[in-house]
Amino acid sequence: MAYRCQVVKKVKFLNDQSIYWGNQLECEFGGDRYFGNLVGMDFIMTCTCEENGENLELLL
Repeated sequence: MAYRCQVVKKVKFLNDQSIYWGNQLECEFGGDRYFGNLVGMDFIMTCTCEENGENLELLL
């Protein structure tokens, strides 16, 4: 999965050989974006995305 960032167009952060815990949450304020949270052994990532994880944008 590649994430859109403000500095460059897309960056791949994840290793295809690793296992991650992830979750997708609907925004409580409406709209068509979701919050995605992803946890690895040494990091936590938060992003926004459209339904089914499309058009990912990195937040934190």
